[in-house]
Amino acid sequence: MNLDTRLLVIGQSVMDYLCTENKTINEQYGIEAFSMNKKEIKILNKLLEVAEITSQSVGGCATNTSFGLNNLGFKHTYLGTVGDDEDGSYFIKEFNKLKFVNSQITQQVDGKTGKILTFFGKTDNSNQRTNAYNYGVANDLQIPKNFFNFAYFSLFSLLEDPSNKVFNLLQDLHKKGTKIMVDGGGLGCLEKELLGELFKFISGIFINKKEEEFLKKKYSFSLEKLSEKSFVVVKNGNLPTEFYNEGKKEFSVYVNSSDLIVNSMGAGDAFAAAFIAEYFKSQNFYYAVKSGNTYAKRIVSKNKSH
Repeated sequence: MNLDTRLLVIGQSVMDYLCTENKTINEQYGIEAFSMNKKEIKILNKLLEVAEITSQSVGGCATNTSFGLNNLGFKHTYLGTVGDDEDGSYFIKEFNKLKFVNSQITQQVDGKTGKILTFFGKTDNSNQRTNAYNYGVANDLQIPKNFFNFAYFSLFSLLEDPSNKVFNLLQDLHKKGTKIMVDGGGLGCLEKELLGELFKFISGIFINKKEEEFLKKKYSFSLEKLSEKSFVVVKNGNLPTEFYNEGKKEFSVYVNSSDLIVNSMGAGDAFAAAFIAEYFKSQNFYYAVKSGNTYAKRIVSKNKSH
């Protein structure tokens, strides 16, 4: 595929495993409920041997968005790093199947591909999830080979970034003229100082109501102030999606909630994909939010994240 330089998706390239919750197994491996539990890769491999796995796929928030963009026929480039293990080879193989993605995925020698295990109760469709994870080499990203007009990434990429490699990459892209859009996942786990530096140069952010509360109460950021420099999209489940820009809330868009929610995982990533694709097409934020709602609704009515 010819390179399209409109959008670079910066992925946290991991394998996603959805598992049925088993309290006995979780207690045995020290998995705290409704929390993100970092574990060594070898522990996660042992967990996978005993857990009831309901699905397995390439994952990470930005990865899901990249798949969504591909499904919508939007050409873009994906940047990521995996290990030279079986999971890494599988990850690359899956991306090579995508028609509208130019993948710049590095397979790091002796590296371990990241894994995220998400445990669900058999009737639990809430946003309270129990995770066991290790990002492996996912954040050891290479410098992209070309200039891009826009870049999109998830704040989860900054959670395990002790050398600030991901943050420095984003700053470098910004200095070259790339506009940065951000998924707010993981926002509540970051330091206020780091967020403050990031908010100085991003062009847009997608958050949910819980993340809005973190911004207001934990970090003392107002959406009006944040939206002076970047657009802010606030997703709220079945309630209207709010859009802030130029220092104020500009509009809300109703969500048609008649469809059955099978699995809410990946809804925000799908929203971002459709929002981006529509905005590049129409340059209209209202249409972009409507498209995001419609596509996210399609995803939550299926039992998969992209």
